[in-house]
Amino acid sequence: MAGAFEAETALHAIVPNHVPKPTAWGTYKTQPDIHFYLCEFVEMSDRLPSSRQWAEATSQLHVRSAGKCPQGRSKFGFHVTTHLANIPIDNSWHDSWESFWAWQMKSLLKHEERIRGPNHEFSRLKQSFFDKVIPRLLRPLEARGRRINACLIHSDLWPGNVMHKAEVRDLVMFDSCPYWGHNEADLAVCRNPRYRLGKAYVEAYRRCMPEFPSHPTEDFEDRNALYAMKFHILLSILYPSDSRYRRILMDEMRQLAEKFPTGYASYEEKEEIEIVEEPILLSYIDPIAQEEDRKRRSMKKQRESAVERSIPLLEVLLFGILAILIALPLGFGLFPPEKQQV
Repeated sequence: MAGAFEAETALHAIVPNHVPKPTAWGTYKTQPDIHFYLCEFVEMSDRLPSSRQWAEATSQLHVRSAGKCPQGRSKFGFHVTTHLANIPIDNSWHDSWESFWAWQMKSLLKHEERIRGPNHEFSRLKQSFFDKVIPRLLRPLEARGRRINACLIHSDLWPGNVMHKAEVRDLVMFDSCPYWGHNEADLAVCRNPRYRLGKAYVEAYRRCMPEFPSHPTEDFEDRNALYAMKFHILLSILYPSDSRYRRILMDEMRQLAEKFPTGYASYEEKEEIEIVEEPILLSYIDPIAQEEDRKRRSMKKQRESAVERSIPLLEVLLFGILAILIALPLGFGLFPPEKQQV
């Protein structure tokens, strides 16, 4: 319950209009294995929030918390262990988003294997998942001077945790499993049909966030699939007697592993190609612009030629004027004026 109290306290500090105010938590003295959590009472209506309402509440949490992580703008984690359903989540602090996400995935997958047992094919997929898929999809977010401005993630925004307040149009969110991370991670819940959300909710979020999705933008769908893996693992843990949940988890992981067999190396090659091609694109000259430039140069040469041709004529004219000015005094001296007769 300490984790729940700290989680809701952190969210309430950012979006108090959307989170019931936490009051206290504790343990029964006579029953030390029973704990309690108290918060403000909010009467709610069990209706699916509209895509606009969901997106506005989610984006408010992300925008208002961005860059305010107490450990630093680019630190990822949370100061206590939290729970997703009843599964403990290790939120140890990390300096990169890639390492933090890999850390959480390893922790959850170990938990899943302890419950369901090992599987040879699954072990092979997990190796590719950590060695190839995660570096390929998350490392570019922090490559070439880019960085993720960590914001507070709710982590479990399915409709059961986001409801309408009974008396007003506002939404209330609760039962969070927060950490400081990449805002796109909160959209993973929109991918699974069981949660009754979908692309309309992602598009509504896009309209609320001018810098969404993160660069490289073309990787968004695959990053979304990667972030959704957390819920596939969770369901496999929560329903160990149902084999389909592990099968779904493996199928989703296989799709990503097959799409990115060479991992981050494929992205590095793509970046190098773009850098090489860029000067070629910048030096390209449109044919019309090239013809106009040729005409301008021709006219300039004609003007210069006309000036050059006019210079000798000007020199002759100046020489003639100078000769006249010199000759006038001489003329008066050679031919003095005749005396007038009286």
